[in-house]
Formats: sequence, structure tokens, C-alpha cells
Amino acid sequence: MTLLVSAAMHGPAGRKYALLEPGLVPTVALVAGAIALLALLLALVLRPPDRESARIGETVSVLVGVFCAAILVHRLLVGANDDRGYTPGALGPSLTTTGVAVPLVSGIAIRADIVRRRPVASAAGRDSTGSRVTMRRLREDAAWAATAAGTDEVSARDRAGRLDALAARGSDPSAVAQAGAMNPRGVVGVARPRR
Repeated sequence: MTLLVSAAMHGPAGRKYALLEPGLVPTVALVAGAIALLALLLALVLRPPDRESARIGETVSVLVGVFCAAILVHRLLVGANDDRGYTPGALGPSLTTTGVAVPLVSGIAIRADIVRRRPVASAAGRDSTGSRVTMRRLREDAAWAATAAGTDEVSARDRAGRLDALAARGSDPSAVAQAGAMNPRGVVGVARPRR
């Protein structure tokens, strides 16, 4: 935000600048630019925490960088001569600050783009909706298997009904077949699946 304030002070003359004193504008731009440079250096050193933050950071950096570069090019083409009575000596330091800030903003945009394009980690560690549903089903199946394996009261019909319910819910057919091959006391000749 401070970089935008710094760059906007050098924009084309218009009604919004009619009440500003010519001596005040370079001072405000210089102070805002110095604060912006510190913030930009910090942002360049720190890595975006996730892809969403990197996407937002890249978008904002590109927009701010384009705006600041356009203001800088405008001021370099027009010079200090406009209706506000600037002197080249007064604009020099604050334009230099904006000129240093543009490459820093570009560096932030490039770094955020690298983080945004990085491949997503495996879904095992993610908390997505699909993995939560899968983990919930696995817990339910394990709880049912634990209760069914330890009791003598489990009837064959109840067990078959539960296996059919698992198959109807969309559980893996090989897992349902493996559960059907097990008796309530343990595994009967079923090999452990390979991972």
C-alpha cells in the first residue's frame, strides 16, 4: 500500500492533486517509498506459506508492479515539468525509491509464481473432503471389524448383511471379498494385500 502511495504521488497531474503543495508530495512519496522498500525486502525474504497465499501474492505483486512501472515511465518521459511545479532535485530520491521497488516487486511475483506452480503434495497428508470421507469409512469399517471379530454373537446373516451394506456403500470390492473370507475369530487363508 505504501508503494502505491509513493508511486501515485508522481502520477499525471489532475484534480486530485490540486490541493497538495508541491513541496509536500516528494516528501510523502519518499517516506512511503522507504517504508515500502523495507516491507518489500521482508516479503522477498519470506516464503509464501501455501499455494493460495502465493496466488494472491503473485496477483497483487503483478498489479502493483505494473502500476508503479507505468508511473515511473510516465515521470521519466514527462520529467518534472507539469502543472504542480516540481523540481528535478525534489523528485529524484522518491523516483529512485520507486525504481528500486519495481524489481523487488517483480522478484516477489516470480517467487510467488514458483510456489504456486509447485506440485501438490500427496493426498495422504491433505485434509481434503475426499480423504476425510475415505478415512471416516475406513474407521467405520475397522470399528465394525473389531466388534465383529471379538464376539461370538455375530450371526452369519448379520455378517452377510453388513458385508452387503459395505458393498452397496461403494467400498472396495476386494476389501469386501477379503472381509467375507474372514471369520469372526480371525483370517482364514487371506494374504495381506500388497501396497
